[in-house]
Amino acid sequence: MVNYKDFAKTEDVAYNIHTALLYCKEKGEDGLVFDKGEYHIFAERASEGVYAMSNHSDAGFKRCCFLLEGFENFTIDGNGSDFIFEEILTPVIISNSKNVTVKGFSFTAKEDLAGQFDVVRAGDGWMDIKTTHGTIYTHGGDLYAGQFKGETKKLRYFDIHDSQGRIIDGPSEHFFAAHDSDNRMVFKALEDGTYHAECLPAPVYEGQKLVMGAGTRRAATIFVNASENTKIENVTVYSGIGMGIIAQNSKNIDIGHFNTKCKDGRCFSINADGTHFVHCEGDIRIHDCYFEGQLDDALNVHGIYLKIVDKIDNTLLLKEVHHEQVGIDVVSAGDVLQTADPETLIPNGEYKVKSVKRINLQLLEVVIDGDASDIRIGDVADEISHVPDVIFENCTLVNNRARGMLLASAGKITIRNNLFKTPGPSIKFESDGKYWYESGGTKDVLITGNTFENCKYSGWGDSVIVVTPREKTEEGKYYHKKIAVVENEFKNCKGYLASIDNTETFVFKGNRIIGQELNLYRTTHCKTVDVDEQKKGL
Repeated sequence: MVNYKDFAKTEDVAYNIHTALLYCKEKGEDGLVFDKGEYHIFAERASEGVYAMSNHSDAGFKRCCFLLEGFENFTIDGNGSDFIFEEILTPVIISNSKNVTVKGFSFTAKEDLAGQFDVVRAGDGWMDIKTTHGTIYTHGGDLYAGQFKGETKKLRYFDIHDSQGRIIDGPSEHFFAAHDSDNRMVFKALEDGTYHAECLPAPVYEGQKLVMGAGTRRAATIFVNASENTKIENVTVYSGIGMGIIAQNSKNIDIGHFNTKCKDGRCFSINADGTHFVHCEGDIRIHDCYFEGQLDDALNVHGIYLKIVDKIDNTLLLKEVHHEQVGIDVVSAGDVLQTADPETLIPNGEYKVKSVKRINLQLLEVVIDGDASDIRIGDVADEISHVPDVIFENCTLVNNRARGMLLASAGKITIRNNLFKTPGPSIKFESDGKYWYESGGTKDVLITGNTFENCKYSGWGDSVIVVTPREKTEEGKYYHKKIAVVENEFKNCKGYLASIDNTETFVFKGNRIIGQELNLYRTTHCKTVDVDEQKKGL
């Protein structure tokens, strides 16, 4: 390993890192290590590459601190260092690489695409709020998060937290009305440094805290693309302007002791999911992690549905519909495509791919091997040759916005020995072929040894574990195969413990239930429901 200090020839850390990584690649070094310290990162001299990053902003040039493109058998060791990002950057990009490890860092974005406020005065339909975190200003009656040399985003919703920072019981986030609405919430800056607002979408009270978000994701903290055998360990993200970790088109990922944490009185950490996996394969293992305060789920695993927009003989034109998925290569020659009705998502055919050409960022020309006469324009297609097995274990999920996790993978999924304290559903099975175009009917899911404590205390659904119903079903056919919920503990949760739909086999056995007598589970459109008398606590 080489030491960063040997390349610290200028005051610009990003440029020095760029120089060090070039040296390591040219000389075949196996790693770059840092002396423990605080490092401030600016964008002007940082590395840059062109990437399409799923579930983030538009594809294009991405500035980056650690650009690991085409590396093998390489480790970056921060040795416990704190990296502060002063401008819009993706801290780490690992692309087309093998056997890369990132460890021993904390990452903090200097600004956020969100803001936090104290409610200092409130009445019937109005409030005065004071900024506690974020660079906020008002223009035209709207609030903006002012970011990174003029980069701004309009705030669109708020979540209500109590004086201790916990999301309160009740509905989920509250969206501001549009400009043309008679009930538009208008903000006015007052002389005492507060903002006055009327026409609130929900009542608030003095002493509460509000977290307002823009719903925008500009850059992930760690981006893994088309790589194999990636390891991330002992990394903490305190704030970020996108997801904590997102991996796409990658194989075998191990994430241990990765944390999203609130600090300095904040009620939120990063701007989106803690971890997110798109069209990955092999083994995904997330273990011994702590997820707190992120503005979306701790885990999301899925593929991508492509829309069939035309066909000429055995040539299909497939469109990546959602704007946060364009440019991502999810089909290659030799893969297998599975087609489905976008409303039922029940497969209706499988086809071997002969060749793929990208026409533009959204459109692919795919030639299949065989007859395409049964393929219907308007259906969706999912590449099914590459699916991951997922293990999520020994983790804590607490006080974040929305849910604990979204699961959509046909591989074996094991969720075990975790602690959930989520305001919405702890585990949600979600796919759709009409908006997000996220794919993944599950086949073998085991949820065991977990503690679900005081879950589903706020909005986002009515159950702790939920399978989202499809718009339509087909008699005798099921989108999910087997979901087993066994030997868990549910303590003082609200709503149903499980709502299961469109699943061939549902098992709910040996669970210990405390503080709930009714509404244990409900099932619709399930073939086999295997339950026993649950173990009740005192």
